Order: sequence, then C-alpha cells, then structure tokens
Amino acid sequence: MAYYPKSQIKTNLKTSGDEFILSSTKEKYIGFYYEVSNGDKFSGKTPDDKGGILLLPIPADQEPESAEAEEQSVLISPPIIIINDYPNSPPTNTRSLPHYAPTIPTQKDYNLGEFQRYFAKKTNQNIYLEINKETCDKLKNSDPNIAFDLYIAISLSWDLSGEQDQTYLINKNTITLIEDRKNWYGFTQWFKDDFLKYYQNPDIQTDLFTDGTEFINRRTKLAYRGPYHIHPEKGPMVGAKHIQREHDYLDPIQPTPNLIVDPTSIPTPTYSSGGGSTSGGGGGYSGGGGGY
Repeated sequence: MAYYPKSQIKTNLKTSGDEFILSSTKEKYIGFYYEVSNGDKFSGKTPDDKGGILLLPIPADQEPESAEAEEQSVLISPPIIIINDYPNSPPTNTRSLPHYAPTIPTQKDYNLGEFQRYFAKKTNQNIYLEINKETCDKLKNSDPNIAFDLYIAISLSWDLSGEQDQTYLINKNTITLIEDRKNWYGFTQWFKDDFLKYYQNPDIQTDLFTDGTEFINRRTKLAYRGPYHIHPEKGPMVGAKHIQREHDYLDPIQPTPNLIVDPTSIPTPTYSSGGGSTSGGGGGYSGGGGGY
C-alpha cells in the first residue's frame, strides 16, 4: 500500500489518447489521469476515483502482445492513502460547509447609511448564498476547518438610506459590477430585483398593522387585514415596507356616521305581553364593516 501526501499527487490531468495505454487492456486511454511522485500514472481525476488503472506509455511498435503476456501485464493501481499536509488540521470529511447566514444591519449601520454583506459562490457552479463575516473570513484565509477550496467568498457595501431610486440603482450597480468583473454569472438574478433590502426611508412609516376595520384594498374593493406602511406621497399601501415592485393602495373605510337624536324626541317604549319591546328610538349606528 503506497502512501502519498497531497503535495506529491498531481490531479485532474488529461490526455487526448496519444500518450498512454491501459495496462489492463492495452487500449489507448483518453480522459483524466493523475500522477504520483514516483512517476506512475493512473486513470481517474484523483485517487478518490475507485478502480484507477496503471497507465503505460504507448510503445514504439503497436504489435499486439500474446494473450499470455497480456494477462501477466495487467496491473491495477495499489490503494493510495492521502496524508494531510497539515498535521494539526482535522480530516477532510470533518470540514464544515458554508451555510445561509445573512447579516442584519444594526441601528449604527442605519446611522452610517450602509453596511457590509457577505456572499459565497461554489467554485465550479453558479450557486450563491449569503453568509456572515466569520464564514467569509474563514474562506478567504483558507481555514482548514471549512471547505475553502470549494467556495469563493466576497464582501460588499450595501446602501441603507438616501433617495429611494438612487439607493436602488447604487446597490444594483454594485452587484452588476461584481458579476461582470468576477464572471459570477446569474449573481444579479439571485437578488430577484430586491436591491432595496433593509432600506429605510425616514419619511415612510413602516411595519404597521391593521385589523381589517380601517382600510379597503383599492384594487379588490375588499377590507384589508395585515401589515401595511404609509408613504408620504402615496398614502397607505399593502406590505410592511415600501418596495420597488408594484403593490396595492389602501383607502380608508368610510364609516356610517352615528345618528344624533334629540333625547326629548325619543318616544316612550311600549311592551307586549311577552315583555319584549315593540318599538324603540335607539340610535342608528352602523360599524365600518367590510367596505365592499
């Protein structure tokens, strides 16, 4: 059984078929191979690919060997154990993977008007996720406790306040620039046009709630119950926060005014034999209702 540290194994090499033959079949080999420090080469990208077969140089003459000689020359790669180059680091299978862990802006960030967001991308796929500063630092510093070779990490500045349309464009342009410069294809689409995430406009009242007795939805004409916000120019609108996408307006329910009656004009009630009142001049108040 041969032992080789990672530093003595060249992986992900490739041949087009004019260099090697398989020791097992004597057929020309096309595909990936790896090479160990003694010069031996085996089929497969890495030693983790099971069943690696020893590769031999293509002989000068291509005369086929006898079946007996061919059988004797079959060589299967010996098992290879990879020794970690960093003796103090944990085994490879105990490394952690980055997970979704967004950073939430603080009041200090809002006072500053911006904060840092952190993202990771898989090295071989256009897969993105938002991470926190700790994970970002570990990936950038090649911390052996995390799969730093499988992900690329970045941090970026994210605007939180200012004129709304300008804030939207600043954040969108930041992401578009990263996508173009780093070839992070699809990074802009990952945000789903939410370039006002965490944005706060001091003139907009946010995170309000109505119980269904205050507003009707202007589009559906139905009473609205749920979160809403008040825009300084557009008035009450559906949703806890104002967003760039189109969303519904809310109109106040117009209550039926209480009927004010002169108390001296209220008639004396009469009663039937069953004790129930047959007449009464009570006020005619009607609640707000659904506002249909």
